[in-house]
Amino acid sequence: MQMNLVPGSEVFRLKDERGLPLPVGIDLCLTSGRSIEWPSFIEAARSAGWYDFQTFAQIKNALAEADVGDEYAHGVLQRFKLYVLTNPHPCL
Repeated sequence: MQMNLVPGSEVFRLKDERGLPLPVGIDLCLTSGRSIEWPSFIEAARSAGWYDFQTFAQIKNALAEADVGDEYAHGVLQRFKLYVLTNPHPCL
């Protein structure tokens, strides 16, 4: 089953500028049959001055709080690591 993607940059903006808790954003997306496009979330976080370890921790904690299930959370975190390894932070 292919899910529609919500731009991660928009999810980040809602979290960073509007204060929407990331677990709530994750829940809203998944309950509406959508998923977050995480690479643009990572890039938006980088643009806002976040380091990758901070973004990883935020996403990991949010996935645990949103109770999305181990398999889904593991997949997101593995793809995060792969993205970061293949697209190094520009400040490093």
